[in-house]
Amino acid sequence: MSIPELKVAELGKKAGVAGSAVIRFCKKIGFMSFADMKLRVAVELTSQEYPYSPGVHKGDSVETVADKVFASGVKALRDTSKMLDKTVLARLVEAVS
Repeated sequence: MSIPELKVAELGKKAGVAGSAVIRFCKKIGFMSFADMKLRVAVELTSQEYPYSPGVHKGDSVETVADKVFASGVKALRDTSKMLDKTVLARLVEAVS
């Protein structure tokens, strides 16, 4: 079950915290509410395509498959790093510290 499908109490239970802590966390990182955070996560999840297909084909050698999968993972990590909002990341780190 993904975050947009969870109720605040369910997410709190999965995170090992009270639902009220989830709500405070959402507000502390800039969302207006838990519902606002869920909506934005849902929009983000539905708007993304998976551009990291490694292009594995029947007949590829084991070495080729491994290289393609590894390169795909590296690309995903680099792209994610470029997309991170460092200000939001800093707020997240501070919120959980």
